[in-house]
Parts: sequence; structure tokens; C-alpha cells
Amino acid sequence: MATKLSDELKTAILRLPAKDKDKLLLRLVTKDKLLVKQLEFTLLEDSATTENRADKIREQIQKIFAFTAAGRTSPGYLLMDFKHLNPLITEHVKITKDKFGEVMLTIFLLTTGLRLNQDTLPKFQMNRFDTLAPYLVRRIQQLLTKIPKLHEDYYFEIRRDLNELLELIYGIPPLAAYAREALLPKKWDY
Repeated sequence: MATKLSDELKTAILRLPAKDKDKLLLRLVTKDKLLVKQLEFTLLEDSATTENRADKIREQIQKIFAFTAAGRTSPGYLLMDFKHLNPLITEHVKITKDKFGEVMLTIFLLTTGLRLNQDTLPKFQMNRFDTLAPYLVRRIQQLLTKIPKLHEDYYFEIRRDLNELLELIYGIPPLAAYAREALLPKKWDY
């Protein structure tokens, strides 16, 4: 938890010579890894790197799911993969402030995991989906609340990918039951 500085200390710090302030600033910045990454992105990279960063996350997602799908994953293991990969998206957003990327990467994550396991998942009993299905429904509900906050120009691209995700959800009977119960749309349109 951050310590509140007294007014006296603030004034004393502001009176330090520039050289001492710079040293102090550099020492403090290195203690926060996320802040360092944000500064690297803001000060050293350009806007084109946002898409490059998103592409690297997509590659990691595909790599993980290609490996796990080969082993015919269960709903529980699929949930673990989702929870393992989601922090990559969260960190991307914290560093780049890329709200559109957050929506698209989340859709990509869920779609990729479900698409690669759509033949295997229906073979599991309904009770095996007790944690995966609510997780997926919550994530999609979160997406549906974030999308209206984006510029309308993005909706066309989002619609295609989100509808593919919804189709996958409704194509797996145990997931479809949870989706219907949560009143998730079968199709999203703007």
C-alpha cells in the first residue's frame, strides 16, 4: 500500500537538485515492473507496436491450445488454460490502454480454446461444466458490457468474431444450457 507523503516531505523533495531528483526517480521506477513496461511502451514504442504485442499474445494462445488440444483436454483443464492465458491480456491492456485489443483478444482466447476442443467437450457429462460454463458466461457478459464503450467503427470486426464465439458456445450442449439460463444472445448485432 502506498504511503502518503507529508506536505513537508513533498516540499523537501521538490527542492532537491534536478540531478538528485532524477536518481531518486530512476530508483523508484525500477521497483514497479508494470510501470517500467508502461514507460517503455509510452516513451520508446510507437502505436504500431500495440498490434505487434497483440499478435504475440495470439501466438502464445495458439501455441498453448495447440498443445493441450492434442491431448484432448477436459472442461477443467480448458478452464485452467483460460485462466492461465487471461493475465497476458490484462497486462497488455494495463501497458497499452488498448480497450479494443482487450475485447478482440478475449474473444480470440475463448474462441480458440472452444474451437480446438469442440469435438471433445460434448462427450463430457453436464456436471463437468460446473466451473467452465459459468466462467465463459461471465467473460462473455463482461465483453458485452465493454463493447458499447468502444467506437462504432470497431463493431463490424467484433460482430464477426463474437458471433463465432456465441455459435461455438451454443454448439456445445452443456455450455448452451448455461448460456440460455444466463440469457446470452445466440447472435450479437449492433
